[in-house]
Order: sequence, then C-alpha cells, then structure tokens
Amino acid sequence: MVVGAFQETNVLAIHVVGAMMAFIGGFIYMFLIASLGFRSDVNFGVDERQYSKARLVMAIISAVSFVIMMIATRVSFDMWNSQEYKKKSQLWSKDDKGYNVHLVATAFEWVMALDLLAFLMTFSQELHIIQLQVVLIRHTDSVLSSPAISSTSQRTTQVLLDTDNELPKHVEL
Repeated sequence: MVVGAFQETNVLAIHVVGAMMAFIGGFIYMFLIASLGFRSDVNFGVDERQYSKARLVMAIISAVSFVIMMIATRVSFDMWNSQEYKKKSQLWSKDDKGYNVHLVATAFEWVMALDLLAFLMTFSQELHIIQLQVVLIRHTDSVLSSPAISSTSQRTTQVLLDTDNELPKHVEL
C-alpha cells in the first residue's frame, strides 16, 4: 500500500522504504512458511510436502529477484546520475543512460510482486475447509417500568447462521 501510494517519481524515499518492507518481509515470510510446511504433520487434505516444495521454489525466486532488482537499481541510478547534462525531471526517458537496466530492475520488482501473490494463492486448498459462523447479538438495556419502581430488564437475542445454509435460528436468552 505504501509503495502504491508513493510512486517512485513522487517521493522516492518512502517508496523505497515501503518496497523494502514489502519485499524483504515477503520473502522472509515465504521462507518461514515453506520451512514450517516441511516440519508440519497437519493434513489439510492436500500433500503438504508438495506445497512446501513449491513454496520454497517461490521463496527462492523472490530472493533471487530481489538481489537482481537491487543490483540493477543501483547500476541504473549510477549510470543515470553520471550523465553530464542537467536533468529537468526525475522521470526516466529512453535516451537516459541506464534506462534499459532500470527496466530490468522494474521487471524483477514485478516478478517479486506476482511471485508473492502466487505464493498466497497456494493457501487456497488449505483454507477452503475453514467455515465461518455469523453471530449477531442485539442488546437492549434499562427498561424502566415506572418512576416509583426502577427495574432493569435485559434482553439478548442471538441470531445463529447454521453452516448448512439454513435459515437463521433465533434464540432468546
């Protein structure tokens, strides 16, 4: 979200900090989940070892892409800053030195982003067994019957939605 809100051409420092948090945090998370998958004995109805191998490959792709992106970014900015003319804007043009290397860095940034999305989609088979139950509680408090006698009446209604997609069941407590 930070990376999208602060594009590279607007606020470079915040864009870089957001990208580092997303990508470094992303591949650390990917390696952690992949390693936990190899150690897990839980069966979610899928072959956890196969998913862990795929997740490990995705984590490696993300880490390698990060290294390539960082090197290409550094090289492209060094080439861009070595230009002797005064740049009028921070936007890249095809005539700038390092433009092609900058495109390589951008491509690997997209590889990391798509790789992270594909990684998250590997959880769909495991998470499809989770069912949610909606509980609605309505509470009314302090109903006074008369000014002389103060009584408190509390009434709570729960509406439970059954997991079999039946009509809601009302329970008066």
